[in-house]
Amino acid sequence: MPEAAANVPDPTANNIQAFCAQAAPGFQEFRVRAGRDTVLVARQGTRLLVPARAFDVPSNSGPVELRLREFYSIPDIVLAGLGTRAGFDLLETGGMLHLYAAADGRTVDLRPGMEITIQLPTAKQLPDMQLYEGISNDLSHAPDWQLPANSNPTSSRAALGKWVALHPPKSPRWPRFDLSSKAFLQEFERLMPDTKADQARLRRKRTIGKDERLRLKELSEGNHTAIRHAIVFDVVVDSTGTLLPPELVLGDSVLGNKALAALRQLPAQHAASFVSKLPHGGRTVSTARGVFSILYARSGRRLVGFSWQLMDKQLAEELAKESQRVRTEFARQFKRKGKSSAPLTLDGGLYYELVAGGLGWINCDRLLDPGPRIEYAVQAPAPATVVSLVFKGQRSILASSRTEGNSAVFEQVPSGQLATIVALRREKGITYLATSAVRLGQPTPPDLQFRPVTLDELRTELASL
Repeated sequence: MPEAAANVPDPTANNIQAFCAQAAPGFQEFRVRAGRDTVLVARQGTRLLVPARAFDVPSNSGPVELRLREFYSIPDIVLAGLGTRAGFDLLETGGMLHLYAAADGRTVDLRPGMEITIQLPTAKQLPDMQLYEGISNDLSHAPDWQLPANSNPTSSRAALGKWVALHPPKSPRWPRFDLSSKAFLQEFERLMPDTKADQARLRRKRTIGKDERLRLKELSEGNHTAIRHAIVFDVVVDSTGTLLPPELVLGDSVLGNKALAALRQLPAQHAASFVSKLPHGGRTVSTARGVFSILYARSGRRLVGFSWQLMDKQLAEELAKESQRVRTEFARQFKRKGKSSAPLTLDGGLYYELVAGGLGWINCDRLLDPGPRIEYAVQAPAPATVVSLVFKGQRSILASSRTEGNSAVFEQVPSGQLATIVALRREKGITYLATSAVRLGQPTPPDLQFRPVTLDELRTELASL
């Protein structure tokens, strides 16, 4: 049996995320009698004051299992893949917690109207610390921190022959050619002329699946004409206006290859852009995603063009706005007394005291006013590299917003701020670390030099930042 166990592959050998998840703080378990007032003290000093009958369980229920994770240090926060961001605003943390409760095999929460008091230890008490809750973020596994609904921030803040052009929406500015609709159709007719062989291929009998039949029906309704055949590509135009390799998602493969060759020969486009509603945002260039369609109508006409669906950066903004709406509903569980955390001195030292009416991700933070903001990219050797920014002189950590090729991109970061780039990767069971001190916005990109480290060495270096 031991020999068999030795042959089991290590899931963390080449996966830095899996390695970090194992190295991050785990749950501590407490058993709470539902009918008694209880004070719990966790390993890193967190105190939970749980009143009697706080949990939403029947009176005859057994003990409630309360599970808690603590994240105070930079190593713990980085290894857990957490950050200090509320939408696109930068926070400074006084500590993060993850609370979970279960009883009789099911997840439970606090009773409506009940609250628990949370005391978080601190070496020094900073002003304007508030309770933030963690909301699920579709762009990342890490929570997006948001104020509860009843809180306020304490700091500032054409046609050609048989061809017809499919027109994209006018606003915002989607990728576009320096061509009129008529000129675009002339160019596409030159690149993909309608041949007898193409018509014969379209007339041949073939089996149409349910999904394709539904798609043709939708295309017919949307274009107010009966569509008998469609060639559709998923397309992406990046922030430089370059068309990335399209993917055929519908239609005959032979005609699709012909259309793909024509599509690749089209001139470059202007990149998509939109007016950002973020502070200091202005007009912002973005990668755009959509479809390129060639539609063959029963009338003999052919419709061709791009239909754009979303911009990556605009989607990120919309998700941030949506998280504000979601937290308005979710955060009514959380109630706060006053705007700031209450400073508290106990025998064990200084604490922040917060009152929460719900479980889940909880963060003690203050909002920072970073001034002008920029997009910052870090060249990483592979997409599997995890890249973070650790800010100097404050407990603020950001994970990259997205990757573009081999670049880790950070959006809306404070220009001119001093920070350290932390890059981690894992190869054949060995962890590699690279760090580089930077001033955000500097013209010369940092050169990341990776070196092998043990987990203890990694923690020690992260703690020194």
